Amino acid sequence: MTQVARDIVVVGAGAIGTLVAHFATAGHRVAVIDRARRTCQIRQDGLRVYRDGAEARATVTAYDDLAAAPTADFVFLRSMHS
Repeated sequence: MTQVARDIVVVGAGAIGTLVAHFATAGHRVAVIDRARRTCQIRQDGLRVYRDGAEARATVTAYDDLAAAPTADFVFLRSMHS
């Protein structure tokens, strides 16, 4: 079975964003949207992921402006409430 690469956007690059970064290591195109300071770090270093006890860097595209983000097959949002 042939795997189809998907476009995935994650709003918020914290714990959930890092979890979804595993999709990038599997060949999917992943973009994250977060605050400017965090996106600068992501652009420079990628996201750290752990698989089978080993650390890897997932290469993702980072945006600090929602309007600049690409269209996606899947969007992951973090929801907070008080």
